[in-house]
Amino acid sequence: MDRSDVTQIILEAYDSRWRGDLEAALACFHPEVRISSLGDPEVVPFAGRYNGLDGLKVYLDRLGAWAQPVGPTLQDLIVDGTRAVVRWTMPVRSGRATEPAKLQFIDVVSLDHDLIVAVDQFLDTAAAARLFQDGGEGGGTRAVA
Repeated sequence: MDRSDVTQIILEAYDSRWRGDLEAALACFHPEVRISSLGDPEVVPFAGRYNGLDGLKVYLDRLGAWAQPVGPTLQDLIVDGTRAVVRWTMPVRSGRATEPAKLQFIDVVSLDHDLIVAVDQFLDTAAAARLFQDGGEGGGTRAVA
């Protein structure tokens, strides 16, 4: 797997999800994928560890329940072997908030045999705190799928 393969797989996964094509996005992930969305679950409602494709679906559902994307944008993609760093932004609305807030994400993505096997996600927790505390319905949970 070379740099162009890694780039293509990541772009397909992100683009499919942002287009709303969940099945195409899921096809880019290993059945035993591990997703870690870092942060305090009291501040970031979707923070936690999620395992497998079912866990990935739970993560996406939680993210979508708290933050309705207005238009995600890929900012940077840095590839080194079978790992990559993806920096992206997502203007979102949440709960009672009237103005969208821009959340910034950094995803460290690992691939094996042409599939994404792990994503470690970091986000701007200060912006998330403002968005979710001002607009959300309450804190997050620590439940893991």
